[in-house]
Amino acid sequence: MNSQDDMRRWTGAFLRYAEAFGDNDPRYRLKRIHTLGVLGYMNALLKLEGLDQTQPDLANLARIAAVFHDIGRFEQLRQYGTFFDSRSVDHAALSVRILQETDMLADLDADSRRRVMEAIAWHNRLEVRLPDPQTRLVCDLLRDADRLDIFRVFATEDIQDTTAHTLQEAWDAPVADKVKSALLSGKCVNKADRQSAMDIWLTYLGFVNDFHFSAAYRLCMAAGFWRRRFDALPQADPAVVACVSHAEALLNENCRRTETDSQPDRGTSLSGV
Repeated sequence: MNSQDDMRRWTGAFLRYAEAFGDNDPRYRLKRIHTLGVLGYMNALLKLEGLDQTQPDLANLARIAAVFHDIGRFEQLRQYGTFFDSRSVDHAALSVRILQETDMLADLDADSRRRVMEAIAWHNRLEVRLPDPQTRLVCDLLRDADRLDIFRVFATEDIQDTTAHTLQEAWDAPVADKVKSALLSGKCVNKADRQSAMDIWLTYLGFVNDFHFSAAYRLCMAAGFWRRRFDALPQADPAVVACVSHAEALLNENCRRTETDSQPDRGTSLSGV
């Protein structure tokens, strides 16, 4: 069986599990589509970073992690009626538990199962501490792919489904000093520091500070989802403007750096002519 057949099998197993929860709540559909979006971004990252060719086995584990990274979200929503871990349960830990209790990863060898589940367990943490470099690479890929599609979800899905607040509540909300400070110093936002609906918006923006792969910056910039909600603000708080400007500068810098790095060394290439 080739890797495409394998991925159809993994994706089919995920969809059968997820679709059993029905569509009474549109957030179930949101998470199914998000998972497929993350898989799409994972495929793009693996191709652009060359990992499909250089590390094909690890690339397949990264795809499997993408398929199952949020499988706990469905049970989380069924039991608690929310996607907010702070009001319910750590969805990554729940995802791992469901994978342990089912046979969805039974075809993987023990080391591969461990790598996939550890990557999933750590994908939503503020900081990642994984000593095994292969597992860390899978986790870093997963974090970037997940965040790229979260930008799409944030930009296009119902804002109350994604943030539990209305647009007006976000527009009227102040920015916490700790949230602004984290973003402008190049860090992700600690969810414990959030105090308002706008702080939740800025948590997403903080993902730009923590991309691990140059391709993620290019994909983020090309899609444009990252700033769509902020562009629609009727009147932005100066703190929000500063954070958006910081993210834009970081994206532009890394995209330019990638373009420069990909240019041939013309002096070297001509020296042998």
